[in-house]
Amino acid sequence: MLEMGRIGQVDGQYEFRDPSRGLVVRGPHPEWVLQAAAEVIGNLVRLESDGLLAELTAMRDLGAVDHAEMTVAHREHRQRFAISPRCNVALGPVHYFWSCPDAPGLKPDAVAATPLILAPQMLVPSL
Repeated sequence: MLEMGRIGQVDGQYEFRDPSRGLVVRGPHPEWVLQAAAEVIGNLVRLESDGLLAELTAMRDLGAVDHAEMTVAHREHRQRFAISPRCNVALGPVHYFWSCPDAPGLKPDAVAATPLILAPQMLVPSL
């Protein structure tokens, strides 16, 4: 598994570290630290994706990139940034499907959600 970062407690403060980005976030509560880290990482990833799209557009204008590559890049960008964030969550024996309740400007129905049957230790798509 690729580790993206780690949260721990240092000198009475919670600290999230992501060495690959040089990111260190410190605060008094773990949820604050994780929320700040998520926002920073999300902004960085969006900037990287926007930069890639700009680069591909410039290369397409020079004839170095074909339409298919542009289509794939735009689709990946939309799939990450134009829909409400969704995750599967396991909290001990409880498993559920989480969707961001306050994602501004995002379309909650852009991708159909797969209903889940919730059972201990498993997530099974319903039939």
